[in-house]
Amino acid sequence: MILADQNVVLQTRREDEEKHLLRRVQLKGERLMYDARNSEVNVTGRGTMLSEDYRPPDTSQAKSPEGEESTDNVERPSQTAFEWHKSMQYAQDKRVVALEGQATMVHRSGDKVILVDQINKPAWPDKLPVGRKTVLTCERMMAKFAPPAKDKTSATRPTTRPTTGPTTMPASMPATVPTTGPTTMPASMPATVPTTGPTTMPATMPTTGPTTRPATKPTTAADNLDFGPRLGRLELFSAMGDVNMRDGWRQVLGQRIIYHRDPDVVIVWGFLPDQPAANASVFYEDPEKGQSQSWSSPKIIWYRKDDRIVTEKVTGTGVR
Repeated sequence: MILADQNVVLQTRREDEEKHLLRRVQLKGERLMYDARNSEVNVTGRGTMLSEDYRPPDTSQAKSPEGEESTDNVERPSQTAFEWHKSMQYAQDKRVVALEGQATMVHRSGDKVILVDQINKPAWPDKLPVGRKTVLTCERMMAKFAPPAKDKTSATRPTTRPTTGPTTMPASMPATVPTTGPTTMPASMPATVPTTGPTTMPATMPTTGPTTRPATKPTTAADNLDFGPRLGRLELFSAMGDVNMRDGWRQVLGQRIIYHRDPDVVIVWGFLPDQPAANASVFYEDPEKGQSQSWSSPKIIWYRKDDRIVTEKVTGTGVR
């Protein structure tokens, strides 16, 4: 068990034999408790977490069944950043991250990754697959990740370095998006989330305990990143309270959002549980084509694979 205060950084990284950075997860907070035996992390106060994957893209996954480029299948390279103002809980066994207090998530993939000239990365193709940039802000968020995929290339052992004091962080990704409505804290997360596995939020973790160092690293790793946070691709997230999401040319405003990667669907509500019905909104604006559309409804379902919107009691506008 490790307890640390003031500018705490916990980092897990994986490099290949030539010291190229393949993957890295970096967690920073004001007060951190790390239970290495159970792979549980609890951060109190403001903090950030950055998950990066700089392995060369898997071109076979960047194609749709019809052989066309698909932004939905691009898993790497990728950068996912989280920021929160009150607390963060992370449970490795479920790979669930729960954020509270002005939470922000920024995800970039494929050709949308940034600051790569500052990274000692492995060789990439001249043209990266078309990726996505998604920005989400809310008051409370839960995100669930898949297990990390095994590297096909040889790599050195992962390292984890919990530290205190000033530590250089990777440059942050822009995360500011406009918000609307009051910033009251929702009472609870959504009662149901479409899942393919356990997605319950991790239970509250203890805030006190012995400050002994974790045991010596085992000789055999459980997976490619065996120590500290280790994450695969984002499988789903749930957000509540003044939710604002930008994804490409679309912007979604509401009080509740659930996203599930498979079947790649976003569901948004304009109201919180036990509150009067109110409209959520989806906006689409493509300045290059001079097109704009909007939808308003208490519940909106967005099927991202074919960019289809399904609504209840819809109000919509469009300009071309």
